[in-house]
Amino acid sequence: MRIGSLKNYNYNSIYIKPCEYNRKSDNNSQSNKIISFKGSPLSKFYFSIFNANPLNRFKNFTIDEYLRLSQKDLSRLRSEYEAAWGGLGSLSELVHDATAICMKNSLDDRFGQDKYIVVPIGRSLSSIGKVLGYKIGEDNVKNIPMSTARRFVDESYLDQAEEELSRNAVRFVKYLESVGLGPDSIKTSGKNYIITDCCISGNSLKGAKSLFESPSVWGQNDNVHFIDVMDLLADNMEIESLGKLLNTANLRILLKSSLDNCRFKVYSFVSRCNSLSDTKFAAEFCPRVDDDMCNLFRFKLLDNEMSGRK
Repeated sequence: MRIGSLKNYNYNSIYIKPCEYNRKSDNNSQSNKIISFKGSPLSKFYFSIFNANPLNRFKNFTIDEYLRLSQKDLSRLRSEYEAAWGGLGSLSELVHDATAICMKNSLDDRFGQDKYIVVPIGRSLSSIGKVLGYKIGEDNVKNIPMSTARRFVDESYLDQAEEELSRNAVRFVKYLESVGLGPDSIKTSGKNYIITDCCISGNSLKGAKSLFESPSVWGQNDNVHFIDVMDLLADNMEIESLGKLLNTANLRILLKSSLDNCRFKVYSFVSRCNSLSDTKFAAEFCPRVDDDMCNLFRFKLLDNEMSGRK
């Protein structure tokens, strides 16, 4: 099967579904009623143990979740990825891994290994940020939902943006604290913070800078840096990624094309969020994990990283 045929495909049909299990009591029992477990809590529990879809065991697609899977689970997910995607995901896998490698190399050289935390804003870089986290430590990447950040520098929206911030600053800071990005953490961690996005006009990073440097959020800090992801890719260098050699000049083209066409947003670990008043900015915010096809690709990104460590 190929991705183009999946629009009307019930992907869950390949999984074993809970079925009705009937047991008649013996003749000596007090009752000869048929006991049905269909749809009951016991049925759901039984099948969650013996026939569960391994994808359901991923909440955040972390290394710890991956390590809890059996070899049977891993083989099943790898087979299902190949059946659903074929070779159509290989180029996106390569772009994700190679970009993360370039980001790590560049940031290591500039700030020192384990001396920085990367904060991709919005959906575009979220999945690449996830792969980077597998390489530098998952706690060192903080994907946050933030769409249309340019409104904080766009003169057409400045008044509304300032009012939005004044109403929601306390709530937004509480959200940042919940993911380890509170003002105190920024000032006392001893690490550099890299706020990044893929810039076309540059206004998204300028808007993020205006927002985060507001006195009601972080204020100005020498250890906070706003960097276009394209500036983290070397101009002309051969790198090895997923067993292939790729020139970074070609990687820049592939990455820009993918991001310009919003191709990676579908794999995002955060949702679209146009306002600081959005409910997605809350301490209990959970990543966006809601589609089996996308989740298989997310699994494949993690599997590539873990397989490459063996």
